[in-house]
Amino acid sequence: RLLESGALDDGRVARAFARTAVTVKHRGRLRVMRELLQMGIRSDVASEALGEVYGEIDEQALIEDALRRKLRGRTRLDDQREAARLYQFLMRQGFSPAGVTAALRRFRGGQPIDQD
Repeated sequence: RLLESGALDDGRVARAFARTAVTVKHRGRLRVMRELLQMGIRSDVASEALGEVYGEIDEQALIEDALRRKLRGRTRLDDQREAARLYQFLMRQGFSPAGVTAALRRFRGGQPIDQD
């Protein structure tokens, strides 16, 4: 009866969880997918929800926002070890390896991360 009335809807739960993860927690798609699967949401339902929520979101902007918050106003990295730690942090947040690498490469190349 709950399924028929729509009270139990995995798609709705997945979309709400993904919206919160991206807007409040600033997490990447890969981490949110992993968390949805751990919650017992079917992969096809989770993929559809992520497509809706992350469809128009610029991953590079999310990564750069995470870098700004993590670096707290600093404009350069101290050394290679710090870059490696940032890479691991961003990967744990669920961003794609290519996106993380590109953002760190721009930042280390002297191109500042946009300050809002």
